[in-house]
Amino acid sequence: MVDVTAVRNRLRITHTSIDDQLTNDINAAKAELTRIGISSTSVEATNDPLIDKAIMAYCMWVESSNDKMAEGYEKQWEQWRDELRKTSEYKKD
Repeated sequence: MVDVTAVRNRLRITHTSIDDQLTNDINAAKAELTRIGISSTSVEATNDPLIDKAIMAYCMWVESSNDKMAEGYEKQWEQWRDELRKTSEYKKD
C-alpha cells in the first residue's frame, strides 16, 4: 500500500512538513479510483501493485514542480486509471 513515506521517498523529500498534503494526495487518488468505478475493496488492498502504481503516479503528477515531468506523470496516472477501470476484477459489483 502506498503511504506517505513511500511518496516522500519517491519525491526525494527528506522532511515531513508536507506529510498532511501527501496524505491528502493519496486519499484523493483513492477517491478518484472509486469514483470512476473501481471497487473500494480493490482500492484499499494492501498488496496490489497495480493500484499502488496508479496512486503513486497521481501523487507524482500533483506534486511535480516541473511542468514537463508533470505531463508525463499525468499520462501515467490516466493510463493506470483507465487500465484498472477496464479490468473486470477491479470493477464495483
